[in-house]
Order: sequence, then C-alpha cells, then structure tokens
Amino acid sequence: GNARLDEAWFTESSGRSTLDMAGVGAIAKVGGMYFLAMRDGMLPEGGLSGEDYPLGGGFYPTDLKADYHKHRERWTFFHTQLKPVMPTDGSLPMIGTFLTGKSAVVYLDGVKMAVSL
Repeated sequence: GNARLDEAWFTESSGRSTLDMAGVGAIAKVGGMYFLAMRDGMLPEGGLSGEDYPLGGGFYPTDLKADYHKHRERWTFFHTQLKPVMPTDGSLPMIGTFLTGKSAVVYLDGVKMAVSL
C-alpha cells in the first residue's frame, strides 16, 4: 500500500520519535526487486480502519490512467480484498519499501552510500 510512515508504524520499544532514518531488519529479493523490511515495524493501532492505514493503502482503481484499464481488476482485488496481519511467530513483518530504481542511497552503520540494483 501507499501508506505514509510515521511513528504509528513503529513499536514503542523502538524508541522512535522522528523518522529521520528507519533501521532495516531484513533485505528480501521479491520478484526480481529488493525489499527493505523495517526493524521494529508494526501495523498502526486501529488497524485497517485507522487513518494511518486506510483499507487499500489509499489505492483505488479509479486512480489508474485509462491506458492501464487491463490492471483494474487486479488492482481492485489486491487493494480492497486483502487484510494484512502481523506475524505471531516472532518473525519480521514485511513492512517497509521496495527499491524500484536502478540505484538507491542508503546508510550502512551511519555511512551514506549509493548502491546499484
């Protein structure tokens, strides 16, 4: 989804008061793209009914340009019929971001670096 991340997306134990930087707990390659899963991430309180995470993550089929009409059925299903849940087995939730460009700027142990994807 396209939810905006703020303090509501982090566990209280993370001690986060600003979102200058978010720690990465895992990097996964999904369908040829890299996903950075946030350390200490969680679904906001209030779940899917809250303003921090609206049902569909703020995506609606009518947002698609006419050129993409063939994707509306999939778009509708994935953004209105799926309900995310937090894992109960202690594993890291997939809350984070995909790296979609050819390169990205990241910080590793406080050192800024550009990586090619």
